Amino acid sequence: MNLTSWIRTGLLLVLIAAGPALGDVAAPTWDQLTGEQQRVLQRFSGDWDTLPAERRQRMATGANRWLDMTPEQRKQARGRLNKWRKLSPEQRRHARQQFHRYRQMSPEDQARVRKNFQRFRHMSPERRSELRRRWEKMTPEQREHALQRMKQHRQKPPRTNKTHGSRGGHD
Repeated sequence: MNLTSWIRTGLLLVLIAAGPALGDVAAPTWDQLTGEQQRVLQRFSGDWDTLPAERRQRMATGANRWLDMTPEQRKQARGRLNKWRKLSPEQRRHARQQFHRYRQMSPEDQARVRKNFQRFRHMSPERRSELRRRWEKMTPEQREHALQRMKQHRQKPPRTNKTHGSRGGHD
């Protein structure tokens, strides 16, 4: 794969992550892009000014993100894009839905999801496989019940050691 292909691959991943809404910022014309942005977006040069404004703005923002990445970050982005390309259309649809759902969460819930993802990621491969198998064996009703239990657990206030046996606190 040549450098241009790598750049396009990374850029597409960045664009996916950029999300749909970027505000009311005017989309740049091709001539308004910096030389570096034009280099990253070269494959779109012929059609650039005919693309929808929102898409041009997302792509320009994505090009800036790409240019700000370290070589290691670009390598990781390419890897994620390669994984994306291997997904079936149904898997991609599901991933987009999950991403949209995540974006609709409160910042606190997003932080919780990220924390749980990191915990899962740092588990041994055996433990991750075991949890996946248990989840996959559950019926939809069992999964819903498990999710509801987790939600209730998160909403409970932390336990305190009360020695007075009363429910209320002291003034």
